[in-house]
Amino acid sequence: MECPSCHNQTDDDIPFCIVCGNEFPSEARTLKGITIHQHYLLGDLLGQGGMGEVYEGIDTRDNKRVAVKLVLAAIADDETTKKRFNIEAQALTSVCHPNLVSVLDAGTDEITERPFLIMDFVEGCGLDELIADKPLTTSNALRIIVDIASAVSTLHACGWLHRDIKPSNVIVQETGEAVLLDAGIARSLTSNLNITMMGNVVGTPQAMAPEQILGKALDARTDVYQLGMLLLAMLLGQSAFSAGSTQSWFHMHLSGGLKVTAGQDQRGKLSAVAGKAIATKPDERYQTVDAMLEALHEVIN
Repeated sequence: MECPSCHNQTDDDIPFCIVCGNEFPSEARTLKGITIHQHYLLGDLLGQGGMGEVYEGIDTRDNKRVAVKLVLAAIADDETTKKRFNIEAQALTSVCHPNLVSVLDAGTDEITERPFLIMDFVEGCGLDELIADKPLTTSNALRIIVDIASAVSTLHACGWLHRDIKPSNVIVQETGEAVLLDAGIARSLTSNLNITMMGNVVGTPQAMAPEQILGKALDARTDVYQLGMLLLAMLLGQSAFSAGSTQSWFHMHLSGGLKVTAGQDQRGKLSAVAGKAIATKPDERYQTVDAMLEALHEVIN
């Protein structure tokens, strides 16, 4: 099987990757080839997070290629997990945007008793892979951030926060168009519900806004912060974001320790947009994603 971390091929009977040491979940060695919900045939494991795993799949009714997200077996009965998964399904099925992955079906598999989402299969390369070795060109970074910000703006207009905007949740297609994936920690903009996983702060340390870390109220400016961090990752390269412990990242976010160098050329002006978006105090950021988009279009023009 293919390691979801380093993509090395390892014999199916070996429970860990012989290159990076990543331990494979037991499900990853047993679910390929099974059919869930009567007509979704599972193929290769594409990736795994703290709540679920995503497989390539085929809808056997029409041979359509799909992506299948399943809650991990170990937490499939957890009520908090079910709530988060249901929220993700609601968020993605209620919003239609070309730069946001579409959900085709959702439910709980009758055999495995695991909640699932069936999504469009998006072909392309993960943004985290594209910036692994070097930063993007200014034009490519601009196109991608406008695509993703447009998708997030539509999410907000429909009443949803994303809360986990990061390079590994963005796929860049051959056309150059970017698509925002996973909404696994999405939340209603009008809800007071702040679902956490097993009592922990929910999010990705490198991308979390200060108010997320502190457990304060979240709003559209939280996603603005994460869009700013996404833009910086494209301008600086992933290596600038890969080091450091969770605690050190939390300190950086809370202290405003990530300094941004602005300039008068297009790349410098783009850096300035990122710098404003990641202001420690929400009142000092762009107040809406649409306001950030206006600033991005000014850079383009």
